[in-house]
This record gives sequence, structure tokens and C-alpha cells, in this order.
Amino acid sequence: MKTFYKDQIYYLELAIIDISGNFVTSFESGEEVTYIIKKSSDGSTIASGEMIIDGNVWKCEWTPTIVDEYRIEYTTPAGYEDGIETLMVEDYDNYKADISNLALEATAQDIKNKTDNLPADPASETGVLAKDSTVAKEAQATLNKEEIITEIDDNEIKIDAIKTEEDLIKIEVDKIQSDIIDDKDSYKADVSSLATETNLNTKASQESVDDVKEDTESIISFLATLISNIWTYVTRTLTSGGAITPEEVWEYNNRTLTAGTKDAEIDAIKIETDKIKYILGLSQENYKLTDIVHNVLNEITSAKIKIYPTAEDCNNEENEIAIYNVVATYDGAGKLLTYKVIKT
Repeated sequence: MKTFYKDQIYYLELAIIDISGNFVTSFESGEEVTYIIKKSSDGSTIASGEMIIDGNVWKCEWTPTIVDEYRIEYTTPAGYEDGIETLMVEDYDNYKADISNLALEATAQDIKNKTDNLPADPASETGVLAKDSTVAKEAQATLNKEEIITEIDDNEIKIDAIKTEEDLIKIEVDKIQSDIIDDKDSYKADVSSLATETNLNTKASQESVDDVKEDTESIISFLATLISNIWTYVTRTLTSGGAITPEEVWEYNNRTLTAGTKDAEIDAIKIETDKIKYILGLSQENYKLTDIVHNVLNEITSAKIKIYPTAEDCNNEENEIAIYNVVATYDGAGKLLTYKVIKT
């Protein structure tokens, strides 16, 4: 547990690590790192606010004014682990008073040690000098002992600092391990994408299927309407040729439409039916995904889709009907943000 002193300025600091072990120093617009300071005794909120980035660490300034134990709760954007720590606020004046009393006690003890060495009865000058020499040696020994104790205390402070650093490292390691356990799916390869090499994202694939279904239903509806119009047309009149028997009509070699909009309708039918080969291709018939590019998390970021008229052409990679460029983007947590398929 950290110790702060009342009425002193301190900085609360928080390091945020992503799944790759890198420091996170920025977030999307509207996302922020916040803190709440509460009393451990009753849970009341003392202070709260937004933290700012300083180098690789998120920090905020706080000046405690009341002696108590406090709990700091850190809140991070979605996909990152929140934090918590406990600290004690003490009165610095009480601390100084304790040190001062210890110093007085040490001085009194030192005087007592020296006076205890004085003779009970008056002594000759020689005896006094000899006794002073002994006292001087004992004082020097005491001084040497105090220096050794001071050096030991300094070493203990250094050891405590090392232990504190070890504790901080352990906290970060535990946080990374916790991230791995809580979000283990992020560490799995995109098995479906790598296995088939034909599907960038389940949602995007479903949208493509829905689009194909909608286009197919539109074509079927158009053809059904056209056929119905042809067979329900009441009057069919030959505009030239005189008296011709039904047999002669069916045996006549050249049959030409001389009027009306039938040629335009036939062209319209051809335009719509030509779309079927593209629909079949994007439904993954004689379909090939090539030129695949992955990011460091094995997510597909770009590729080319080629569709072919036959399976043989697909295997030989020739006579492609169309080529599409595929581009996908993701956020830092592996969530798909955009997905485009553009015909070249």
C-alpha cells in the first residue's frame, strides 16, 4: 500500500497495455480514461475526473487533505482492463514529530552512556584523562556504529524500492495474463478465414448472400412479368404477307419483327440475364480469393476475388469473368470496422 502525506501534491499514474504488450497512449474520439477516489471507510467519493497522457503513462494530480485510507478506481475504454489501488494518507507533521522525539531520545541515551563512564569518586587528572580517552574511543565506536546503521537503513530503503518495482512489474504481468484469460478469443487465429480463404467476415458474407438473393428475386420477377405479358397479349396480327396459312407461318425461314419494342425488350432481358454469371460468381461458384494480405493479428486486410465461367478455367486461372478488390479495416481489438468489395 502506498503512503501519501496530507496537503502534499501527488500524481496518480496508470499504464495501459494492449494485447501485443505495447503502451496505449490514445483512444478514439469520445473515449477517455477516468478515475474516482473514495474513502475506504465509508465508500464516499472524494474526487474524480479525466486522466491525461504523459509519455506512456496516464496521470492526474491530487492533493489529499484528510488523513484516511483511500481506494482509487480507474476506468478505461471498452476492450481494456480497469484498475484499482489502495493508499494511506498520513499527517506529515506527526511524522516529523515522531522523528524529532526519536532524535531527542537518541541524544539523551548518548549523554547517559557517557556519564555512566564517569568515576563515582573524584579522580586524579591522569585518571580523568585516561577516562576521557576511553570515552572518546567509545564515542568513536558509537559514531562508527551509527554510520553502519545508517548504511544498513539506506540499503533497506533501496531493497524496499526494488521490491516496490517488482510489485509493479507483477501487477502489469498479472494484468496481461488476465487480459489473455478474459479475452482469449482474440488470440485465436481466424480459422474460418484461413481455412476457406473465401470469407473475410461472417457478417459481410451474409450481407453478400442477401444482396445476391435480392438481385436474383428481382430478375425472376422481371422475367415472370415479361413472359406473362407475352402470353396474355390478346391480338397478334401479321402486318404483311397476304393470306398465309398457319403451316406456312411455321415453315417460313425468315421471321423478322418489323415494329414494336420487342428488340429493346430482348436487349433488356439479355442485360439482366448477363448479371446471373456475376451473381453465381459472388455466390462462390468458380470463385477464387487471391493476393491475400494479413496484418500482425492474422486478419485479412486486402485481397482480390476472381470469378470464372467454368471450374476448369478457375483451376487454370484463365478467362476470368470479373475481378473485385476487397478491403477491410479493424480496430485495435480485432473488430471489423469497414468492408468493401469493388469491381475493377
